[in-house]
Amino acid sequence: MDKNKGKTVFLIRHGEAQGTGYVTDIERDITSKGIIQIRSTAKILYVKGVEPDILLSSTAKRAILSAKVLAESTGISKEKVIYEPGLYNATADKLIEILDSYLLLHNVIVLVGHNPGISEAASRLKNKNIVMSTAQLEEVTFEY
Repeated sequence: MDKNKGKTVFLIRHGEAQGTGYVTDIERDITSKGIIQIRSTAKILYVKGVEPDILLSSTAKRAILSAKVLAESTGISKEKVIYEPGLYNATADKLIEILDSYLLLHNVIVLVGHNPGISEAASRLKNKNIVMSTAQLEEVTFEY
């Protein structure tokens, strides 16, 4: 991937989560299906040759586990994984604000987040209506 052509963000919705049951929303775990979904998404990143500067993740358990599977499956080092509290339940505005701050220093970012914010952010950044399913990946490139 040629980092001199701009900045690229890979938005990924976390893998399928367990129901709320007896835990709070932030504590919801990823299901075995969700792990399979995220491994499939990781394979797409790997085949594309994506080498992110950082991997940003929400601090919700399902996002953290999705990020860990992504990192392990693609060879992203633990030092590149950042758990960003502001991404949990972030609106599109907040998510884009967080992305902007990291894009000042980084060219390629993988971000794991939640609906509806991640779908709304993808829709704005790609200028089309996008409703992201679990483990869905949307690539956005910014030319500078």
